[in-house]
Amino acid sequence: MAASLDVVYSTVLQNGIRKFKYKNSHLKPVSFSDQSGKGAIFAYRSKEHMIEGIGLVITSEEGVIENNNRFTHWTPNVFRYGTYADEARMFTKGHSEDNLRQINTFFVDFDTLDPNFDYGEIILASHEIGFMPTMILRTPHGF
Repeated sequence: MAASLDVVYSTVLQNGIRKFKYKNSHLKPVSFSDQSGKGAIFAYRSKEHMIEGIGLVITSEEGVIENNNRFTHWTPNVFRYGTYADEARMFTKGHSEDNLRQINTFFVDFDTLDPNFDYGEIILASHEIGFMPTMILRTPHGF
């Protein structure tokens, strides 16, 4: 079953951030009043940038969707706040355990190039340890 990216984002983020951008939204209906969470997530354009803390603070699902082809990593768990540590707004600040607002998920990553990989084995193993996955995603490029 194929799921659209906006459904994946919405499922993973669990209303922890706004649905639409607070300002300059291209998707928000005119009379829409956003009652969802007001947290923040962090997104990065490469693993190296993530390690160095060079990234973006995202406060809406719309922001994730607009940039979905540019990010290699983003935090599924929502933080109370996100800001930048420098005036150039390159280095993110707030990506720390004591700032967590909401733990939405944990991911298990299987890296395989085997076209015959049995995804049913993941379901069986998950059931045996008492965790059922919400989704199993095939990501050809790892993101």
